[in-house]
Amino acid sequence: MDFVAGKMVLQRSRANNQFCVYNKLMEEYSGTELFREIIHFMDISFPEWKTNREIGLSAAEFISYCIEFLSQCTLDKRDDELNHELLKTIYLRVTEDS
Repeated sequence: MDFVAGKMVLQRSRANNQFCVYNKLMEEYSGTELFREIIHFMDISFPEWKTNREIGLSAAEFISYCIEFLSQCTLDKRDDELNHELLKTIYLRVTEDS
């Protein structure tokens, strides 16, 4: 397999994975308060967060990670201010790495 064909296979594989993550996210979490809160906070704090200039196609993976992380961090105590600070930290680290 040449370089171009290999790159296309990897891109297709990544797109399939993103689609699976998106479907799982929507099926399991789209109706939850935490999901809505994360989307709302990100839209207000980082209006371009879903664009390709920011995390773009990885948005579903980002939201899934945030839900898992915040669920583990706040099992005993619901603290919206803490959640917002954690979301900022996670997002800024993700965008620095990309």
